[in-house]
Amino acid sequence: MLHKFTFRVPTETVDEATVIEVRVSPGEIVKMDQIVLVIETAKAAMELPSDVQGVVREVLVKEGDLLKVGQALFLYEPTN
Repeated sequence: MLHKFTFRVPTETVDEATVIEVRVSPGEIVKMDQIVLVIETAKAAMELPSDVQGVVREVLVKEGDLLKVGQALFLYEPTN
């Protein structure tokens, strides 16, 4: 069963961000705390870590995309 990894608010004042770099690809195993995206907000660029572990099945964003809070970033299959 596939799960969505969604964009969560890194700070209370952020409601959108731009994708600067995507650091995962389909078939890749993602581990907890692995950096999956680099994003830029109105104030700063920051790395977005994973809080899940699993195999990436589909990446739903690309560099330059504008992200909204709650938007799905990639689909993954959880692993133990």
